[in-house]
Amino acid sequence: LVNKDRFGYVYGSILQYNAMAVASAAASEAANPGDAAAANTALNTAIAGLAATNEIAAAVFGAGAAAQGLSLAAGEDAATQAAAFIAARDATAAAIGLIIDPEMNAAATAYGTKSTVCHYIQLPDASVAQDGSGFTNINTCMPDATAALLGLLGTNLAAGHAPAASLVYSPVALTTAGADGDYATAADNVALAGPTGTLLPSIGILGSGEALQTGGLCALWGALAADYSGLAAAAGINHTSALVNDGGTTNTTGLQIATDGDGNATETCVGTASLNPGFISQGNEQSISGNQMPFADVTLSLGLAYTFQTNNLEVTPRLDYYYRSDSNQSVFNIDQNKVEAWDEVNFRLNIVPTNGDWRVIFYGQNLTDERNITATAITNSSTSHTNSTFVREPRSFGLQFGIDF
Repeated sequence: LVNKDRFGYVYGSILQYNAMAVASAAASEAANPGDAAAANTALNTAIAGLAATNEIAAAVFGAGAAAQGLSLAAGEDAATQAAAFIAARDATAAAIGLIIDPEMNAAATAYGTKSTVCHYIQLPDASVAQDGSGFTNINTCMPDATAALLGLLGTNLAAGHAPAASLVYSPVALTTAGADGDYATAADNVALAGPTGTLLPSIGILGSGEALQTGGLCALWGALAADYSGLAAAAGINHTSALVNDGGTTNTTGLQIATDGDGNATETCVGTASLNPGFISQGNEQSISGNQMPFADVTLSLGLAYTFQTNNLEVTPRLDYYYRSDSNQSVFNIDQNKVEAWDEVNFRLNIVPTNGDWRVIFYGQNLTDERNITATAITNSSTSHTNSTFVREPRSFGLQFGIDF
């Protein structure tokens, strides 16, 4: 389980970072076509500018600056220092790749509803140039103009379903830079994510094992919770989000930043609900020692049949009784999922000729017309954790005919 507010803020910050990267690449290509060195320089400058208000950019810039500093201390030349900066920059930014945003969704909010979903998919064509011509996309998450700022190319195949505003959730409104390059207050900024949104992307899973599952996400948590004071003088980097409280105390969203340079004050990236998880909760630890198993203690089946001969017919009436005691439906013994004891009476009448190849069966099921619940199950968040109920059919009668050949 990932903290919704913090994940929403991180993903909004990633969108901000991506919009900056797209704009930087486009400007560099226009000014210096095909010049990779110029593109890297332009990106570094843009990252440093965004890092003043964006924790993802701050983490990327900080990693690059630290690597470059080590290269400088080792007496390496300028080209090697620049390469060290770029390698560390890109390695830190790679954590963004854990975010899978072709489909974003939110949990259902009411009984019987399904989760809301949007799609954000680029459909590339390798045969055309990277200028948008010939490309298509499916975007139902944000206005087309916003998606274009984030790098989606070509015509939106779902243009009729593109919303008027971004559907992406963040507890703090996050925007692209306006014409003046100001991410904070410019009136012409484009909204990327905010409190009116409800949807969030999925998280990519890498292999197996706790380290692989949480490592990249914890890198994103580290970007959110780190102390950037050591970089402030060089790049103006600082926490400005309402999620952050530099005094080391809990604010309305609970994020704490230590004042002693040690990073987060009381929380770790991964923990249980009782162990201060900053970002990823492994849930509530619960002992099931002594709980009943999810099976009935008593089941009983009784059948009474009598076969008699009349003329050339063999007739067998049969009466069946079934009983099952109450039972829990999970090892957690949740009261809402407990099934009460129930029973049922059924009847069958078989008629078979002694010298024929046919047979007739009359039957009656649930003769006392009980409304028996046989099982329950809590569904997942996409249907609002609905408690599903499975029931036996009401009283019914029928006729079966068979023939052998």
